[in-house]
Amino acid sequence: MHTYDPCAFDEPGISVFDPRAIALSSAREWDARCRDLISRHALTRLERQGPPEFGVPIRFDGIPRVIDAAAWSLLERGLHQRAVALNRFLHDIYTDGTIYASGIMSREEVEANPHFFPLAVECNGGQPPEARIWGMDVARVGHDVMAVIEDNVRSPGLLSFVAITRWLSMTAGVLTQTLASTFHPVEPLGELLRRCLVSAADSWRADPLVVMLTTSSQDGGSFYEHTVFSHQTGIPMVCPDDLFVRADVLYLRTPSGPRRVDVVYRRSQENAIDPDHFGTTAPVGIPGLVRALRAGNCRLVNPLGSGIANDKALYAHVPTMIRFYLGAEPILANVPTWWTGEALAREFVLSNLATIVTKPRNGNGGKGVLIGPHASPEQLAARAGEIAKQPEGFVAQTVQCMSLVRWFDGESIQPRHADLRAFVLLDGDRAIVPRAAVTRVAADGGLMTNISRGAGMKDTWIEAG
Repeated sequence: MHTYDPCAFDEPGISVFDPRAIALSSAREWDARCRDLISRHALTRLERQGPPEFGVPIRFDGIPRVIDAAAWSLLERGLHQRAVALNRFLHDIYTDGTIYASGIMSREEVEANPHFFPLAVECNGGQPPEARIWGMDVARVGHDVMAVIEDNVRSPGLLSFVAITRWLSMTAGVLTQTLASTFHPVEPLGELLRRCLVSAADSWRADPLVVMLTTSSQDGGSFYEHTVFSHQTGIPMVCPDDLFVRADVLYLRTPSGPRRVDVVYRRSQENAIDPDHFGTTAPVGIPGLVRALRAGNCRLVNPLGSGIANDKALYAHVPTMIRFYLGAEPILANVPTWWTGEALAREFVLSNLATIVTKPRNGNGGKGVLIGPHASPEQLAARAGEIAKQPEGFVAQTVQCMSLVRWFDGESIQPRHADLRAFVLLDGDRAIVPRAAVTRVAADGGLMTNISRGAGMKDTWIEAG
């Protein structure tokens, strides 16, 4: 039985292509071709359903998601607005702190956050940190309503899957040459990413060396994604053992000798980059990297201290931040959010656990998310105990009626809930929203769209206009 909400908005197509009109025979044929490609090329994703983390074949459906030009224009403006406001927030809390005087939030609330990093300015060449790569999760929750579910800045993933899903669509014959002219290509994303990372280097450094730091093993779930990113951008992928610090300068080991590194694009959590600084919380990393950052000899993307912009409790303040820093009304909606560290909010959440979503404040990848309407009494009781024991560690949100897309399940075409991972990149001082995204699709009857929790993917066709 399919338990999707029949009131959810049904994603439309456009005149030249409507996914709702796809014949079952076409869906079956596309699925067979895509499965063969995924198997032959060993396309994998990270799986976090149980320890240890490992790679499994991606779940991909050949029926694309289509976003019309008007909807994308709204989304583009809203994501740009949001990223600019959040970077203003980062600049503010590490310098003047004007937001504290406004009463929107307190200095104590911000500086007690585990992702506030007192050395952020010192580790970023004397400049306040700013996020250069954002992964924004967006859901359509009504005909004209797009809501941001989360602002991912600590180590946003899925960038490579834009190219992977498009390659599958084109190779399997779904996106034909005739149709391709109607939609934006995704090829420019690789060059945009490269420019974004190179622009983080000191301007006086000619031909700066940028590397992507991965902590995923070759059989790990993220390794393939990181390899594709390296191929897309021409930026070498390195492991912690490939790098070392000498005299507060970061170097890459190469066959021809050490090369100075200017920018590190990290694909790991902030506290996993330097065991000398973070101690036992950094089981892998580059000893001395924080010293090199403090000396101004290299840069990190995203920089230390920027992760606070990803905080799920501060997320509730983003509309107010937009008004405060930009003097404008938010273009995209926020999901109603309660932080259980506040007594009144905690009382409300504990009284309504069965009807709302609760999640760890600093969790990622869908870990610890509990969807009340889908939870058992035992799960709800356990969550109530967790909140009572650590009230500052959880947030709650209303259950969002995410829009529906078509998904071929091997036998028939079914409606499934979906969201969108879109991106914002900083090229120098300019925020850019690439016309490229990944659609994430929940399993049958579910609302969980995290890829590492078993959700599927679709190619996303954005109408050119």
